[in-house]
Amino acid sequence: MNIIESTAQIISDRTPEVIAAEIHTIEAHVYKTALQGAIEIGVRLKEAKEKIPHGNWESWCKDNLNYSLSKAKQYIRLSEEYLEEGTVYFDLISNRQTSADLSITNALRLLQISEEEVKELSEDIDLASISTKELEEEINRLKAEKEAGNEEIKRLSEESKLSAQAVDNLNSEISALQKRLSEAEQKPENFINQDIVDSLETELEDAKTALEKEKDKGKKLKEQLKQEKDSVAEKIKAAEEATKAKAAEEAEAKVKEQMNLIKAERDEAIKRAES
Repeated sequence: MNIIESTAQIISDRTPEVIAAEIHTIEAHVYKTALQGAIEIGVRLKEAKEKIPHGNWESWCKDNLNYSLSKAKQYIRLSEEYLEEGTVYFDLISNRQTSADLSITNALRLLQISEEEVKELSEDIDLASISTKELEEEINRLKAEKEAGNEEIKRLSEESKLSAQAVDNLNSEISALQKRLSEAEQKPENFINQDIVDSLETELEDAKTALEKEKDKGKKLKEQLKQEKDSVAEKIKAAEEATKAKAAEEAEAKVKEQMNLIKAERDEAIKRAES
């Protein structure tokens, strides 16, 4: 999409003033194509910034466009992120319905979360029709789910470490008990204290039982940790596959549209030739 007429594009001397005039022209059409207009403004702002002497950028935005520096930065970032092919943001505006309805506010908010999170949101909700408040609620919900999942992974990891440490401690304890028991049993028969031997044997059996329980606990914790990590990985994979499928579907639709245009042009040419 390009709002500026082709005649304006052939101006060779693209001065900052000319660029400012183009931006004002685009703004007049923004009510129809808000996000696309903002992206085009961002492209031109970036172009103008490269032509403005260092240190004069903020005052130029204020004097020529009545833009604050933060507003100019937002438009430039929109153009940089949403026009970069291969990103989830580019995919969003490649969808005609989304590009027509996605608000500037929501487009900017989506830049504050990861592409992975944007993919997950786009699978659950219609980003083109959702309000800013609803989008914020969905983002907070997604973050809460991720934080809960990360906390669970962290908790299980810590428990696994503690369990592994407990196993090491029990192994050390068993080794010490076995040594003491061996030393007690090797004494001459008259010097063997059977009570001490019995007590050591009991302690040794208790330690071995505790060791087996701790090993079993550690095994279960590792399984739980693996399941939790697999669950997160599956969600990411599902989001990526859904995005690929959507992109393939859109590509197919574009090919069909181009074929229909070619067919229409061919039919029109035949019609003209016959007449």
